[in-house]
Amino acid sequence: MRVGSNSAAPSSRAGSNGAGAFQRGQPLPTAASATNPAGNIADPVDPAFRSSYLEQFNLTLEKAFGPNVLQATYVGMLGRHIAQIYNDQNLPPLISNSALNAIAAQDGLSAGNAYNTLRPFYKQLPNITQIGGYNSRGSSNYNALQLSLNRRTSAGLTVNANYTLAHGLDNVLNLSNEINDGYGNIPSQISSVDYGNSDVDIRNRLAFSANYELPFGKSANGLVGALARGWQANTILVWESGEPFTVINSSNIATTSFGSGNRPPCFSMTLVSSTQIVYSPPLPTTSAASTESSFFNSAAARAAWGL
Repeated sequence: MRVGSNSAAPSSRAGSNGAGAFQRGQPLPTAASATNPAGNIADPVDPAFRSSYLEQFNLTLEKAFGPNVLQATYVGMLGRHIAQIYNDQNLPPLISNSALNAIAAQDGLSAGNAYNTLRPFYKQLPNITQIGGYNSRGSSNYNALQLSLNRRTSAGLTVNANYTLAHGLDNVLNLSNEINDGYGNIPSQISSVDYGNSDVDIRNRLAFSANYELPFGKSANGLVGALARGWQANTILVWESGEPFTVINSSNIATTSFGSGNRPPCFSMTLVSSTQIVYSPPLPTTSAASTESSFFNSAAARAAWGL
């Protein structure tokens, strides 16, 4: 009896405690404070967000000679109020690691906490870090020269050739690409700093197709004629230049942001040999050796960069 009583008591207590905890389920989450929110704000939409639109215009000149038609066309497109995405509009101003460490030491904070105090909305929302967002301040422009040669079937030959020389510029990024390629490091200056070649900027494209009715067998009869007549030779050729891409540093070499990579600096380069390139100014080997002059060579800049 004593053995049974002793063995039943702990079993009953364990079962009661375990069943009670299980029946109560997972603890409820702590309600967020409406007056002092914390964490991130994902992607608020600008109250002034507007619908995008595209203006298109073209001018075509056409000349026919014999069975051939030569066509030259100018095509232009202007995109307005295109959606821009920024990863953090609460991003602090650009600051070097040394300056950030000095602020942290002065205020008795860690570098991370000192960085947060520099956020634009820190006074109103001290516990909010990242604030994403969408606006409709993006724009784009596209200009193209399209040349086309069409030969209607004559003497058994049909030809269609098209060449496009184009250039697309914008200050937006594919929304599914988020903030890659160093885009949006300065949210307030996206429209100017990030204006450049479009992600789908195809400068050159050639498409050519030809069909030729082979001339032999036209006078043949019977089985020979059935086998020899009606043959054609066809070809299709498509060639285009590649899309632009952006090279970014794998680490924060420029020391202008906290814990993120950035675009490479602008240097003038001299090819000394097949294996040696001399940079001016010299490339910094570490972030500690970086200065503002290490990342911009004024002698390498030109008034018109030739976008």
